[in-house]
Amino acid sequence: MTRQNRGNECIKRAKGNKYYLKHAYDYYTKALGENGGDDKLDAVCLSNRAQAHLLLGAPSSAPIPCLRAQVGLRQFRSLVVSMPPLRG
Repeated sequence: MTRQNRGNECIKRAKGNKYYLKHAYDYYTKALGENGGDDKLDAVCLSNRAQAHLLLGAPSSAPIPCLRAQVGLRQFRSLVVSMPPLRG
């Protein structure tokens, strides 16, 4: 099972449980480097990670990875976009 799929499973099980949401966020983050440069899969991981971030109660920083997912990673490779650390 890939880390992306593990993140998906955590989202399904979360139902508001921050433990699973935090793990989903972490799995999606780790999955970003495992897609062999496939921008479409990376975009899905970024979008899913943003969803986990929103569900964790941090909506102010979620639009940045959503925008990265929509525009494409190649256009953002030269930019440094850092998300605040998760609390919890």
